Amino acid sequence: VFDTGLLNFKDDVQDICNAATQEAKIEQKLKEIEGQWQATEFTFSTFKGMDNMLLKGTETNEIITEIEDSVVALSSLNSNRFVARFKKDVESWMKKLTTSRDVIVEWLQVQSMWIYLEAVFSGGDIAKYMTQETKAFGQINKNWTTIMKNASDIKNVVMVCYGDEGLQKLFKHLLEQLQKCQK
Repeated sequence: VFDTGLLNFKDDVQDICNAATQEAKIEQKLKEIEGQWQATEFTFSTFKGMDNMLLKGTETNEIITEIEDSVVALSSLNSNRFVARFKKDVESWMKKLTTSRDVIVEWLQVQSMWIYLEAVFSGGDIAKYMTQETKAFGQINKNWTTIMKNASDIKNVVMVCYGDEGLQKLFKHLLEQLQKCQK
């Protein structure tokens, strides 16, 4: 060390070691977040004897909270001056998680309205008198059943919400259709 004159570069070596330590912390936190979301799955409940027809409310709200915590952590990583090597991955995970959160929020809105209208349209009297709305709800019901089956097959939150780009658009459409049926 003395013969090579390394002490002449003491400040540079300390800067390099500090940068490497900070990058290692970023990498470790990023792997922790990735691992968490590779393992996080939706939980489902039955509805009128049909399996996996609803997202469980408490567990799903916990998932939203966990997403928000992860986004805050990723945002903190993204503002770190040593993030350059991991910036693409950090931003990718931020996008995946914020998209997933948005999809889940819309999903819960659609689910709530679907439950309400399912009770209305499954009854005999209203279905007889409001045939157009009953037919429209029948199509919505088919879409809902398909969504829930696909989600229960995959289960992973990010794969379900982010993996299917059309899901968010479909929920917006279903919400509009459910509101029309409700009116």
